[in-house]
Amino acid sequence: LLFCLLTLMEGSSILYWSGTKGKGVNNIYSNNVINKLPEFSSLKSALETINPDQYQAIITVPFYHIGSELLRHPANNISKLMRHSMAFSLHTGLPLTSSCLGRISRDETIKAFQLYTLPVIDKPIKKDMPNQKPFLVVADQNTKWTKEEEHLVSKARKIYEEDKALTLYEIGFDTLFKDLSDTILNHFNSNKESYYQLSDQFYITDSSAFFYFNSYEETGNTTISYKGEKGFAISPEQETVIFNSGEYSFQGETDTVMVRFWANNETNAINCRFKLQVFDSTDNLINDIYLPDAHKTFWHLDKWSLLSIPVTFEKYKKVKLIAYTLSHHYPLVIDEMMITPIGVDIYQNVSDEHIRWNNIDIQLN
Repeated sequence: LLFCLLTLMEGSSILYWSGTKGKGVNNIYSNNVINKLPEFSSLKSALETINPDQYQAIITVPFYHIGSELLRHPANNISKLMRHSMAFSLHTGLPLTSSCLGRISRDETIKAFQLYTLPVIDKPIKKDMPNQKPFLVVADQNTKWTKEEEHLVSKARKIYEEDKALTLYEIGFDTLFKDLSDTILNHFNSNKESYYQLSDQFYITDSSAFFYFNSYEETGNTTISYKGEKGFAISPEQETVIFNSGEYSFQGETDTVMVRFWANNETNAINCRFKLQVFDSTDNLINDIYLPDAHKTFWHLDKWSLLSIPVTFEKYKKVKLIAYTLSHHYPLVIDEMMITPIGVDIYQNVSDEHIRWNNIDIQLN
């Protein structure tokens, strides 16, 4: 009885919306609407440009993924792209790699994200592809793209553009999954003599740049780790300092750095937040700055995700970087934290065939 009542209430709400707010809303999933209304001529022309049989799936730029509470996509303002890509999927019969669904498993979520990750890691989704046909890329140039999305589009061939909100590209199967590990390794080996050597393993492209690294092997408090034997656990709902400049105050001009670290993604503890406390030279707190979401990232390897936060360090100021998880039950576990200025590359020379580039492992298979 309760189910029937709720169904009637929902149906009533839909009818009310259709009769009031929904008036004048055109259904772009209908062939009649696309064919007859002039405002959808661009969508109609784009659909007529392609042969769906030539492709195996649709990749969107930017990527959207609605259905996982653990991992979140970086995109904003994607409503028009969602409509266009879903209309393309419906009218062509091609599946979408982006999604707007209910609950999606962590493993399937990671596979979808890894389509956009630079091809220097193993991508399990490659084995799931039914064939080696190219992919159709549906892009909205009016939105902000990540570096990963820009790289994907740079390797694709433009096949249609009439409206910047709807641009089509084609990217080949081999192009999308081409491993770039050897390219990055060769670049490092060819140029490392010109880099500044910080230690036996670490090289940096700017000798004057600030650099911080914590493997948590000495300061860790948990055996859950991305590398080595220890990681660092942040208790639920507890603000914890993860970087403290201490007696050091930044002497250079105001600089924006990137804080990178690996975080365990097995629980909802990865829904975390960060803030920067700024102190003057006499240790008086002068500012509390809440930072952007760090867990909107494309870098996921099994149980770990690489989170990145841009932080501005001010001249002659001391800082504390504070993390806290929104989880009520699980700790946020982080490992291998690295801080470098944006635009400065850091390399860790592990072996002749294995380096870490900006906290990402690059090695030949």
